Amino acid sequence: TAGGDMMPRVMVRMSALSLLVGIRLMGFSAAIAAEDWLPVDPDELRMTAEPKDPSASAICLYRQEDINDVLGTVQEYMRVKILSEAGRNNANVEINYNKSSEIFRFIHARTIHPDGTIVNFDGTVYDTPVKVGHGSDLYARTFTLQGVEVGSIIEYRYLRETRKRNLRY
Repeated sequence: TAGGDMMPRVMVRMSALSLLVGIRLMGFSAAIAAEDWLPVDPDELRMTAEPKDPSASAICLYRQEDINDVLGTVQEYMRVKILSEAGRNNANVEINYNKSSEIFRFIHARTIHPDGTIVNFDGTVYDTPVKVGHGSDLYARTFTLQGVEVGSIIEYRYLRETRKRNLRY
């Protein structure tokens, strides 16, 4: 029957579309992971205080969040200037996420000293429960950047992907 022949064609099309989306996502992830860091402005390296808030311990110099609903991804880039001893706490990074529905494709981080010396992050990234309890999937990816001192700039970037995408065919 004609209706019986239609089902295998629909399944083949759905499989082909899933394969194309998967290949595209892998290429997207690799391209993001290979991107260079943004250039550092020498004025940012020399900065010692925030004129609008002289008591600030740290200041966000740059933040970008790109959300792609089609691919189910979130890419974030963060750059923070450490202005005081208390600001060094920003070296302890915590990124909250839902463990049952999200995965990380990469996390890259580095510390830039006031003289321009760069310390790439090569430490361990931990998976820490945020909300403890039966059935809780709220976790945090945590890590600590090395060599952070007053005057340093820290930056990190990552790509987070939703595991279960509702694709419509």
